[in-house]
Amino acid sequence: MANLVQMAVLNESDLITDAQIEPMVAAVQEFVSGTVGPRWDVAVKLTQIPKGRPAPPGMWQMVFLNDTDQAGALGYHERTWQGLYLGKVFVRTTQNLRQSVSRVLSHEIMEALVDPNINRTVPNGPVPYAIEVGDPLSRDSQGRNVLGQLMSGIALPAYYYPNHGTQYDLDGHLTGPIPTVAREGGTFLMWFDGLHWQSHMYAIDPDDFIAMQANYGSRRHRRMTGAGKWRNSKAGTPTS
Repeated sequence: MANLVQMAVLNESDLITDAQIEPMVAAVQEFVSGTVGPRWDVAVKLTQIPKGRPAPPGMWQMVFLNDTDQAGALGYHERTWQGLYLGKVFVRTTQNLRQSVSRVLSHEIMEALVDPNINRTVPNGPVPYAIEVGDPLSRDSQGRNVLGQLMSGIALPAYYYPNHGTQYDLDGHLTGPIPTVAREGGTFLMWFDGLHWQSHMYAIDPDDFIAMQANYGSRRHRRMTGAGKWRNSKAGTPTS
């Protein structure tokens, strides 16, 4: 049985309101608890924190920020001040790329639950591929509606592991296991060549290339940086 993760959802962006975030949180909770969480044996209790208040101690955090510059200015680094998981949704970046903020939120939360240490891989031939369950289906058109909010397409265990059947995602965008890519594009894959992390965006829409860059503070950037260089957040400490 999956361990229940307690995750605080924080709003440090001035581009989105708590009222706009509230239905997103409810939809992600339903999506994870009722659909994709059991497939990956993960579970979460999301708690939206009113803007201006710190997260309770001992909780993972997912924070809405305008962009990577704001993340640096406010001291949101790679882990919470207690060394727990810290994820980020960059609202301006997402909106500029005409992507859905709710989809990005669900993408980030599921990837956090499946691989919180950003080091999970699966062998495929001579190289290990990163397990990032949202990256194979990174376009809005590959998501699904839950409670009126767009949720991310999510790769299922069969995509990464043999003997898990042949359903590679919920809606049939992926027709085979890794490194199979979605027919309509939008698949991002990372693998380790023995020296460095390599990546490729299988795209049809040119905007996909921009959307999937390893921006500072993203999971992709942290995987390439390595946990030894991660810093704890300066935000939310008892003295801040």
